[in-house]
Amino acid sequence: MKTAITILSFILAIFMIEAGIKKISTSKTDTEMTISKIDKYNLEKHEEIIQKILFISGMKQTNYLWELIGLFEILFGFMLLLQKTRLLGAILLLPISLNILLFHVFLEPNEIESLIVVILLFTINIFLLINKMNKLKVLIS
Repeated sequence: MKTAITILSFILAIFMIEAGIKKISTSKTDTEMTISKIDKYNLEKHEEIIQKILFISGMKQTNYLWELIGLFEILFGFMLLLQKTRLLGAILLLPISLNILLFHVFLEPNEIESLIVVILLFTINIFLLINKMNKLKVLIS
């Protein structure tokens, strides 16, 4: 069982670290570029795509939020790699992985492959927490 937990932790960590690096390296957005992306779509037919563009663009335009999320993904991903910090990393990563899941469910429901991957990653995160339920009970009570 320990080997499975370690493998699952590594899988989740690799995905989070990679996503965090991508967020930090592609953090800048241009308002004109966002507008030109939106202009390509018909509002009535492509409302979901436009909402997705605006959501991500809004986080990037704050000039800190997109990078901060990426930084936390990297940090919590590295925490998952170490056995002593794995539980804390899984706890701290839960709201981020939940947000990613909800983003894909509501703003990209037609992208089945991405949705399946995100559901698996969220499930791994939940499984890591359930596996340490005895330690979590101590924290809660």
